[in-house]
Amino acid sequence: MRPPKKNAHRPTPLLLAAIVACGAMPGTGRAEEAASAAIALPEISVTARKRQENPRDVPLSLTVVDGQTLEDARINSSEDLFRSVPNMVSNDLGDSRATYYTIRGIGPVTQPLGPDDSSVVTYVDGIPQPFFGSDLIYLDIDRAEVLRGPQGTLYGRNSAAGAINITTRKPGTEPEFSLRGEIGGDGTRSIQGVASGALVPGRLAARLALKQWSADGYVPNLYGSDRGDHRNFAGRGSLVLTPSDRTTVTLGLAGESNKQNPVGWVLRQQADYPEQASTVNKADRRSAGAALTVAHDFGWGTFTSATGANRVVNELLTDDHEGKSFSALFGLPVAFFRPQTDFSDWTETETSFNQEFRLNSAASSMVSWVAGLNYAHSHLDTRYTNQSAFFASTNGTRDVDLTANSASAFGEVTVPVMARLKATGGLRFNHDWKRYASTFTGNGFPGTVAGFHQSGDLTYNYVTGRASLAYDITDTSNVYATVSRGYKAGGFPRFPTDAAFGQATAPYKSATYWTYELGSKNEFLGGRARLNLAGFFTKARNEQLYAYNPRTATFQPANVDVRSYGFEAEGALRVTSGLDLLGGFGYTVSDLENVAASLSATTAAASGNATPNVPRMNASLALQYRGDGAAIGLPSRFGTLGRLEVQHQGHRYADVGSQTLLKGYQLVNARVGVELENADLYLFANNLFDRKYATQGNHLGPNVDAVLPARGRVIGVGAGVRF
Repeated sequence: MRPPKKNAHRPTPLLLAAIVACGAMPGTGRAEEAASAAIALPEISVTARKRQENPRDVPLSLTVVDGQTLEDARINSSEDLFRSVPNMVSNDLGDSRATYYTIRGIGPVTQPLGPDDSSVVTYVDGIPQPFFGSDLIYLDIDRAEVLRGPQGTLYGRNSAAGAINITTRKPGTEPEFSLRGEIGGDGTRSIQGVASGALVPGRLAARLALKQWSADGYVPNLYGSDRGDHRNFAGRGSLVLTPSDRTTVTLGLAGESNKQNPVGWVLRQQADYPEQASTVNKADRRSAGAALTVAHDFGWGTFTSATGANRVVNELLTDDHEGKSFSALFGLPVAFFRPQTDFSDWTETETSFNQEFRLNSAASSMVSWVAGLNYAHSHLDTRYTNQSAFFASTNGTRDVDLTANSASAFGEVTVPVMARLKATGGLRFNHDWKRYASTFTGNGFPGTVAGFHQSGDLTYNYVTGRASLAYDITDTSNVYATVSRGYKAGGFPRFPTDAAFGQATAPYKSATYWTYELGSKNEFLGGRARLNLAGFFTKARNEQLYAYNPRTATFQPANVDVRSYGFEAEGALRVTSGLDLLGGFGYTVSDLENVAASLSATTAAASGNATPNVPRMNASLALQYRGDGAAIGLPSRFGTLGRLEVQHQGHRYADVGSQTLLKGYQLVNARVGVELENADLYLFANNLFDRKYATQGNHLGPNVDAVLPARGRVIGVGAGVRF
């Protein structure tokens, strides 16, 4: 059954209060706590508010995945992570360059307008990552935190929907060496090595991690090799210098190489789905980054300087007239589109620099505070050469330079108001200035100009912030209420479609967001169980939209309002020693509002239509056991690991006209193995029941839907050694 395009239900204080009340569990008795303490869940620490603290004390909804869970669940990238995070969606067009995220129905609508059109910012060790380099290979990660709701106070611009805060592993004082390899179906292969230890005992330590990860194609292609193969390499190194007991200097270096044969669009209405007919699709991304962090503890507080620089180079060559889709669209034979008449050859180089100075209160302070200054710079240098036999707007060469600078001052403080009641308030003042320059050179296609140039400057001043009240019902259970304001500055799109006709491209508007959240965080059964609940309501004004016009096969920048509301729940239960049950559930209703008549006429967008690529529900449930091998008849020196996880993504529409419906799906992933003190051996299965599903879609015309099919079942074996 098709989910409704409109939903008249509005969130009410009664609904949100009921969600919170469900989490206000009474504390357990002392005898029960003592009996349960021996098998309590492990303690978790986060840096969601730029300081170490228990996630229960953070008055906002967040998901925390530690390094051991990342390894046990075989999470290799952000795309693997999102299915276990309530109300988070990862969107891509088949290559890592184009990946972007939405949280709670908020984010770029259909696809990003440019490198500044992000609503979810990825941070690695305190440094924001370039937009086109945020889809990382997860290598040597200590912890991943997904923060939901506007994070502009502490994470800066373009975090109106949330932030992904990643902390990598640092070298210890003891030597550490490990090697892990996997091999499986679809040509899946990976090998990872880590070396770590002290170079100068007590003063200098180093760590190096390397990973190679690849897989063969999985979508048949009439005119060449199967689509969807990738060859990835990643490296990460760090040096930690401790010149004194109070000062720590950390230098981190990272790099990736991603070579892909992207799937691209596949016609859904065909007997041989998911077969494709295209001549060439190649994507090559290279990235490198450096981060230098200096922290000094004064006793009364800590000063931190975080400096980071990143560079990402993307090269993309695509066949833009996939034969089967164009055959259905124009009524011509598939073979008619075999000559490569329509193609795009893109080269993008994105560089960024970030400097932050920050002061934090001492961990023991009754009044917790953080204050800082930040400067961010990014530059995107792009060259697009397009050729089309059908559409004038996708002909010619475009050279585009987009430069964005941002300076800001921020602060947040948490104060005790009375016994068990704390108030938090924070603000960030931002000044952004952007520069745009674009040159178009025509290729003689009828109706296009020989050349056109456009340039301009834009300036934005704005305030983001949040305020919270949190009340501790017991020592391990609380409720909180938070209101946040987010902002995403306007700008120019990276692809000026109108330049082909000698017309200037108008900048898109800035977007503003107000989010209201009620939540409860609880720990009970003597630490054996955790349950976090939250309800939210968000109003986004002038959300940025790249609107697809099927008549001209072009995208145009636009703005539209979005309303989003729903709830999320996450929990963990240690059933008995070694046996854990973990799960999460998200529910989001996200609709378009105040859609202009001109936009409706060209794109079929309408007020009340579902926001594209936002499922109404997503959920995950995992059962994991780690224990003594004697339980299955192995010698006592062996341990066992078993993990079974079910992930659900609900129905969602792929376009603003709510015309292309992507069906919901369920994935089952499993891992089972044996462990020794210094080695392990395991079998794994991704998509165990070979579920067929699509992750993206595009409405090309009547009864012509192009989708991005996902990889099917992969079964393999892995082993690791540590010494």
